[in-house]
Amino acid sequence: MKLLVIGGSVFVGRAFAAQGLRRGWEVTVFNRGRTQADLPGVRALRGDRSDEADLAAAAAAGPYDAVVDVCGYVPREVAKSAAALAGHATAYLFVSTVNVYPHFPALPTDESSPRQGGTADAGPQDGDYGWLKDGCEKAVRRAFPGRVVVLQPGLIVGPHDRARRTTAWLRRAARGGPMAVPGDPHRPLRVIDVRDLAAFGLEVLTGAPKDDVEDYLVPGAPDNGSWGDYLDACVAATAGRAELVYIDDQLFVDHEVEPWTELPLWLPPRNTRPPGRLRARRRWPPACAAARSRTRYATRPPGCSRLAVKGKPSRITGTSARGRRSCRLRKSRRFSPPTRPSSLKPSERHHGCARIRCLTSTGSRSRPRQPL
Repeated sequence: MKLLVIGGSVFVGRAFAAQGLRRGWEVTVFNRGRTQADLPGVRALRGDRSDEADLAAAAAAGPYDAVVDVCGYVPREVAKSAAALAGHATAYLFVSTVNVYPHFPALPTDESSPRQGGTADAGPQDGDYGWLKDGCEKAVRRAFPGRVVVLQPGLIVGPHDRARRTTAWLRRAARGGPMAVPGDPHRPLRVIDVRDLAAFGLEVLTGAPKDDVEDYLVPGAPDNGSWGDYLDACVAATAGRAELVYIDDQLFVDHEVEPWTELPLWLPPRNTRPPGRLRARRRWPPACAAARSRTRYATRPPGCSRLAVKGKPSRITGTSARGRRSCRLRKSRRFSPPTRPSSLKPSERHHGCARIRCLTSTGSRSRPRQPL
């Protein structure tokens, strides 16, 4: 089977390319070649998806049995890509998002729920992330009628994750000592591993009907991990030097800590997505059961290959060259969770980000960390 991955060198695209190679497929990646080295074994085409000449060259290098589009965010650009490839590919898989459903998480959501209402010809400034993704879906369906598979994941984790959510918690755990974390350790943390997402997507492609649009909500199983499991794994991966101390969410809210952006993966109770609210209606192919049930926290957190050497904190070693360069402990990053719950003082503004002043175990004030 001949597969074209638009992107293909980073995170989700890389996982699809790797899964295709593992199946013995002929995998072609189309990207600018600026972010990360391509996987060995793929055929690399260089170009920009917004350039019509580059798209025409990628199409001429076909034909393809399927296209996987993991980096489509602007409907107008996705429309160009899909139109250029429509006569050169049999099917088109588009990785979208659960955010195309505006009533989530307030209301139960499945594939038949109301959409954002994005348009297929919209530009980057015409709407927010979910609205634009909805427009991208429409652009793909217009170019590939009846030949589209749309995946709508929630939180994706795994190797080569450039969002650095896990990296941030690993860095804090590696510092050791009492580690103040907000919330309830039993709070469900519903994620899907990028490798499972890719395996599921390609399995659907190989057996997908060609006469109907197939949408799949793929948030992961509701019982595949908890907040406490995740943080325990971060501590274990860093030689177990940190002591988790759970404190009430309200203290972080009172000090204006930004959920998710300043404390990755944390949502206070009023924003917490109720478990079981996402209900996929489509029938999952039997070969893809792992995409709903796999739990990664039992061994080590996703996206971390090594953080401790002989029991001592060393460095965060990402699986990519960029990760190895950018995730060293000597660098300041976007957030640093507070060290001691009893030491929290009123927050201060630092380069536009709310920060919490906290005391170290020695009683001295630590400097606010610079945001990225």
